[in-house]
Amino acid sequence: GTERFFVGLVDLNVSTYDHGGGYVDNDGSGIITRGSIKGNYNGPAPWLPDMIHDYEITVKAYDSNGKVIGIGKKVNKFLFGPVE
Repeated sequence: GTERFFVGLVDLNVSTYDHGGGYVDNDGSGIITRGSIKGNYNGPAPWLPDMIHDYEITVKAYDSNGKVIGIGKKVNKFLFGPVE
């Protein structure tokens, strides 16, 4: 019953930086592909070499009525440089 997802990101090392968030329509694949998020979303990107930051990624699932039907969160470490 998931129509779309909301993806949000918080840098746990610099929580004052606003990474924004955005929506992506559910295509049924179970995968949110790079570039598919619509909105003001800035992905994880520590700004100095050898810098490692912890990011909390939150994904909320919405049904066709706009009701939240699921929430997932995970913390990952990201290094300086482009995300592969």
